[in-house]
Amino acid sequence: MTYQIHAPPMLADSERLDYARQIVRAEAAALELVADRLDDSFLQVVDLFLGCPGRIAITGTGKSADVGQKIAGTLNSTGTRAYVLDSTRAVHGDLGMVHPTDVVLALSHSGESEEIVRLLPPLRQMALALVALTSNARSTLASKADVALVYGPLEEVCPLGLAPSTSTCPGCASLPPRISPAFIRPAASEKSWSAWKRSCAKDRTCAWRPARTRCARYLPRRARDAAPGPSC
Repeated sequence: MTYQIHAPPMLADSERLDYARQIVRAEAAALELVADRLDDSFLQVVDLFLGCPGRIAITGTGKSADVGQKIAGTLNSTGTRAYVLDSTRAVHGDLGMVHPTDVVLALSHSGESEEIVRLLPPLRQMALALVALTSNARSTLASKADVALVYGPLEEVCPLGLAPSTSTCPGCASLPPRISPAFIRPAASEKSWSAWKRSCAKDRTCAWRPARTRCARYLPRRARDAAPGPSC
């Protein structure tokens, strides 16, 4: 088989800028669609994450795995402990990372990714709950999850409709970053996150020092009474 490489068409600077603006606007329009499609399942996920006594395990394959890395970073930076579970390594022993107190967030645009689907039975047995983030409400992932965040079909910006573009927006820029502020330890009413970390670094008695216990002072008000350790 012979492959031919075609040089990209030469466009004027104004045309390239116009095309770039079209891409940004298309992705913004996709987020508007996702915002309109949010329902009570979003609140259920917020409550699951808020009440999670362990960590949030995030898994995906391909571009969904890249999105999962971003989600884990967002959750960790806002005080919710999260880690990435590699979907390939999971079947070769890394499932041991999952604790019975963890909530799993599984990402798959189609909801039928082979690597994710084969992980569903053990994840349902090992974790506290399974949350799906997918575009397909009728997919295997959505049907097997305890709660499914379904953002619905989205048209890719890629001219060929192949490269993930708008389909990655809900994960990177919409749903997880909106979940975190929905129950983030309130920086406006108490110390900022950065100031809090600096104060905890100076106090060796802080409940956060063991690294696996949340600081009781920075828990949401309704969860403080159940905090296992002393506050800073």
